[in-house]
Order: sequence, then structure tokens, then C-alpha cells
Amino acid sequence: MQYKSFFKNNACAMLICKNDPFSTIVEANDAFYNMVGYTRQSMEQVHKNRFANIVCDELTDILEKVSNAINKGDSLDYEYRICNQQGEILWIHDIATYDPVSDVFYVVIMDITYRQVTLESVSKMANIDSLTGLLNRSHLEEKITQEIELLKLSSSFAMCLIDLDNFKAINDSFGHMIGDHVLSTMGEKLSSLFEHNYIIGRLGGDEFAVFLTNIDSIEALSAIAQTIVDSLVCEFRGVVVSASVGVYFDKTGTYDFKSMYEAADKALYCVKNKEKGKFDIQFSSIV
Repeated sequence: MQYKSFFKNNACAMLICKNDPFSTIVEANDAFYNMVGYTRQSMEQVHKNRFANIVCDELTDILEKVSNAINKGDSLDYEYRICNQQGEILWIHDIATYDPVSDVFYVVIMDITYRQVTLESVSKMANIDSLTGLLNRSHLEEKITQEIELLKLSSSFAMCLIDLDNFKAINDSFGHMIGDHVLSTMGEKLSSLFEHNYIIGRLGGDEFAVFLTNIDSIEALSAIAQTIVDSLVCEFRGVVVSASVGVYFDKTGTYDFKSMYEAADKALYCVKNKEKGKFDIQFSSIV
């Protein structure tokens, strides 16, 4: 009787499940049904009391862990996702003990969704430039390096470095708050120009970068660079901010982030010293 009272009234979700491919629920407490949003009757009607039916993650991996735990006589202790009655995804921490006599698992489940959401938020903040919402420099380099490794020798790459012209005049004349607004606006404009598979970030200050793959020709790349120049124009109280763009085109797919960045920076230097608000493209020897 004491056990039944502990099981029924526990604040944690508790289950007794069969050792079958569906983790069929033999018994569950009210905390479990409150967590998943089903009643005892609806769990039976909708899912035939099969706990596996509300699991979102790959069942093969979970069943393998179950099998290993049984063979070793260990308790199961792992985290995965389930879907509640409202269609919301919940992260849960599952601790299960196997009883070989009755061939069932005694399971305690804790909802850790709040923790996962917090971790994802912190991770995102660490990777995103807070002013523009674009990738920050370190994560930009990481993403580009990953993309190069993934597509190396099978794709052409282009690195576009973008530097804002006359931006210092905005900060000097109107203050950094207005300057931040201009940077944010430019970041939004830049994001709107490209599909989601392009890698876009803020390098710092008034410098941005765009990394492109599968560029067919210098003509196509020139059209993209010209679009950036045409789009990144902003006027505030008579001060016009424009963009100079330095581009490096790696047709061979053999360069890394550092070498492409340095080459694009040289192209940008040429633009800034010749005629701002334009673009310049340099490329690998084979094009």
C-alpha cells in the first residue's frame, strides 16, 4: 500500500512498462498523464497504451540502449524527446530499472524541456552577433570551415568581404546609437538578399562577410557582388552609407578560410583605395 501511494502521488511522472518493442504502459500515475496531456482513456484509444508511439527520436537507438541495459543488469538513464497531446515537443530525462522476474521496467520521467530551451538559447547567443542577428566572427569561421571540408573539391567557393563606406561619419555626427541602427539595418538587408544556405556573418565593426558555394562563373559572381553594392545603401540626415565589396573566387575548391579571407581582403583593399562603393573580384589561377 505504501508503494502504491508513493507511485500514485509522486510529483514525477512514473510508469510501469512492458519489455516489448512498444514499451506498452501497464500502469502510470497522474503526473505522467498531466505531462503528456492525455487521459488514461485517450492514451488507450489513440496510442493503445504504447509509450513508443509518442517518442520523437529514433526508436532503434533507444531499443538498443534498453537491450544493453538488460544484458548488463544496469539501469537506463538517458534523455530524448516525446510529443504531447498538443503536438508540442518535450525533452525528458528517463531513469528506468528492469525487473527480470515480471519482465517490466519501472520508469521515472522528468520534464527537462526548460533546461534544453535554456541551453539552446545560450548556445545561440554565443554564436550570434547580438546587434545584427547574423553569425558572429568565430561561428562564421567555424561554419565556413565546415562547409569547405564538406564540399572540398566538389564545389567552387566565393568569399565576399563587405565594408561600409562613410560609416565613421555616422558615428561621429550622430552617435553610436544611430550607428548601431545603421549596422542592424544593413544586416537585415544583407540577410534578405540570400537564401538560407548561404553563410552570412558580421566580422566586427562595419565589416560583413558572405560565403557562397556552387558559383558557375565570374559573371554570376559579379552579378551577386553588384546586387550587394546596390542594396547596401543607407542615408541618414544627408550622410550616405554605401558598401565596398572584395571577393575571392576559388574555382578549384582547394582553399581554406584563412587563405580565402586574406585574398578577399586584398580585393577589398583595392576597392577602398580606388573607388568606394564598387566591387573587385580576385580568383584562383584556374577559372
